[in-house]
Amino acid sequence: MKLTTASPLLERSLQADAMQALLTPIVRAAYAAELASVDVPRVMPRSTGEILIQYHLSYAERSRESLTPPVLFGEFFPDGAPDQPNSPERLPDTVWLEHLPLRLWLYPHDPQLRYLHLICDPKQFHSVYESTLENVGYGRERMGTPATILGYRLGRRCVAQVQWMPGDSAPVKTPSKGNIVVKMCRTRQALPLWTRMRQLAHEGFAEKSSDGISIPKGLFLHQETGALFQRYEAGESLHDLIDTEAFVRGCGLAGRTLQKLHATRLLGLPLYSANDELTHLEWLVSVTTRFYPGLEVGLRAALSDVQSGSVRVENPPMATSHRDFYDKQLLYSETRAVLLDCDTLSLADPALDYGNFLAHLQWRMHQSPGDSGRLQRGAEAFQSQYPIPDAEFAARAAWWTSSALLRLACLYLWRPRWRSSVPALMRSRRFQRRVAVI
Repeated sequence: MKLTTASPLLERSLQADAMQALLTPIVRAAYAAELASVDVPRVMPRSTGEILIQYHLSYAERSRESLTPPVLFGEFFPDGAPDQPNSPERLPDTVWLEHLPLRLWLYPHDPQLRYLHLICDPKQFHSVYESTLENVGYGRERMGTPATILGYRLGRRCVAQVQWMPGDSAPVKTPSKGNIVVKMCRTRQALPLWTRMRQLAHEGFAEKSSDGISIPKGLFLHQETGALFQRYEAGESLHDLIDTEAFVRGCGLAGRTLQKLHATRLLGLPLYSANDELTHLEWLVSVTTRFYPGLEVGLRAALSDVQSGSVRVENPPMATSHRDFYDKQLLYSETRAVLLDCDTLSLADPALDYGNFLAHLQWRMHQSPGDSGRLQRGAEAFQSQYPIPDAEFAARAAWWTSSALLRLACLYLWRPRWRSSVPALMRSRRFQRRVAVI
């Protein structure tokens, strides 16, 4: 079964060694830094036709003090550069590799996050945010080093940890010890996201909630730059605990967290339906099979099964849905759970989150077969702590599980590290017709 892409140029753009050779002179010229290695952790097709490729960079040395980016993003154009005024070769702050064809964005320049550079430069960060940070008790001392990037997606958001040491004006017991998380997003999206976080805190997800289930404490919103400031929250994600027994206990807490989220009533949430899910899956299967034709028969058969089973999810009860709830979205400790990344909160079938969580655990069994037993116990603990809300829930959860597994199969085909594991997932019993909840 052939798993390489049908596009030799895209395949070359995904090869770490080939890209290191191409990126080395670019990084040397732009950042005065020497690359040690390049990895390709994520590849994401876009509805506009480009393929977004994330290059993770490791460095051997720096020849001078400069900003060395943790990632560079490339946009691969399958049909060549579009013949438009804003064609890739004409855009500033980019490097156009015509022979691939691939456009590289020179971090921190981002087409949508216009103020991303602020979290990369201590002096600029200080000048823009100092007074507001003082108002929430984070003192007068300046940010000492560039922010540590925790997660970044070109054009969408960047999450960074900032070392901001409290001065004399800060409270004696500052729990974060100066660690602040800044989420930089599109300016038009910042206020809605901040509003939903405030609503969640009011609905029982505040830092001192009696059940120990919360979201990160919001400090303030800087609407002009699209920056949301949150307190840094200690803990490890469930994903990082898979090889420990704490993972099973954490999955139980994940079940209680999800039940609590579904019981909230937030205003103004966008609606997400099974038809929306089907539309996305149809597009994702279409674009994936174009580049990975070796799995077209299996992916299209799975899509047909999901389409024919959609009658199970007609007219469900609706609830506040995370829409991206899985093992990386929960920080866990023995006494507390912190729900992360509420950017996609929607009004949807509660079975969506339930099925998505279980589908990810099923996929983890293929990523880490040695931990399959613990993953199975984690799934059982999760299910035991989430009371089934209605008689049709199990059937709907099975459908959402199958749709999530199909989505994961497509997305991980694009990632060089994991694509070889996808055929085993597709052969598994739970990927086949009438996918069962684990």
